[in-house]
Amino acid sequence: ARAFPRAHHKHLQCRIGIHTGDAKSGVIWASLPRYIFFGDTMITAKGLEAMGYAMCIHVSDETRKELQGAFDVEALGKNTLKGKGAMDTFLVKDPRCAWESAIIKAHHQQLVSDSSAAQQILAGQSLHSAAASFN
Repeated sequence: ARAFPRAHHKHLQCRIGIHTGDAKSGVIWASLPRYIFFGDTMITAKGLEAMGYAMCIHVSDETRKELQGAFDVEALGKNTLKGKGAMDTFLVKDPRCAWESAIIKAHHQQLVSDSSAAQQILAGQSLHSAAASFN
């Protein structure tokens, strides 16, 4: 274990990604043995963590189904995970997590993305119409 210096007065923040499914495990490397989990489930969980938000638990639809009744979740909509494509993802609604601010960020990012796409389309149409009028 390593101690983190408190000189910067920052709190440790983490992201958690959880996916439910089959996983494999085993010992690798003979010279320096490590016990690891691997497989599609682990790759998906890693992707959920990577695109998650600080102090939030980001879960897949499969995990949401397993959590039904135990935890409330909030839909984030379709998110694209590397190598997996678009999938429905959710944040666990827990009072100890920053899920409310993460939902606001997610919706803002979607609005900005939609706005940028619309501006690109309009810019392309105006360039096309200008080229047509020039000819």
